Amino acid sequence: MSSHPKQLPRDRLAIQTQVVQFSENVVKSAVELELARGGQVFFIHNRVETIDTIAVLVQHAWCPGPAWRLVTAADERKEMERVMLDFTD
Repeated sequence: MSSHPKQLPRDRLAIQTQVVQFSENVVKSAVELELARGGQVFFIHNRVETIDTIAVLVQHAWCPGPAWRLVTAADERKEMERVMLDFTD
């Protein structure tokens, strides 16, 4: 890893956070909008019991196009770090 911080793109947009009711349309719209502008999506789900079900819905039914990675606190630290570094790259 380089000791120099990455230079941010000039046209980088600020992160926007919205709290809305969870639905297929909301997720699909948000993912499609972000990917259309060349961005990335970081999807967080807060229930370990249902994460696999939600992952299948998002990855395969709602937004099957992009590459998805699932990482949980149960994963080994090195695996989680690798997934997060891949995301930032």
